Amino acid sequence: EQHDFQRPPISSDKLYMAIGENEIIEVEHPSAPIDSPKRKINCPKIHLAPIASGRIIARDDQLRQKFSSRFGCLAFDAEMDAVVESILGNCRDCFAVVRGIADYKDGSRGKEWQPYAALAAASVVKSIICAMDPP
Repeated sequence: EQHDFQRPPISSDKLYMAIGENEIIEVEHPSAPIDSPKRKINCPKIHLAPIASGRIIARDDQLRQKFSSRFGCLAFDAEMDAVVESILGNCRDCFAVVRGIADYKDGSRGKEWQPYAALAAASVVKSIICAMDPP
């Protein structure tokens, strides 16, 4: 399958909010605080924060919101637990995970943003590796 790694148009970046248990509405993206530094337009932003994992929490909106508030998680991944189990099963106790995430923590998915997110994550990893001293 061929992918287009170009940045999708900003108009395709939809944000949704759950109202009650069954209703989801589209909302505007929040404005940046006045005192925040200006971001470059059409430039990805790197976040450094916990990623929560587990199928139960990833599928329960109210639980996700509570968990996010308590632990500062910016993302949820239903399959990440399998990745961590594999790392630990191979006796690795030191690792870093770089994810290109196109899905929002509210559960909505940005399918057309996924190839671009993967490319951005790969670029971050390459930059980290290139900045490291050789062994």
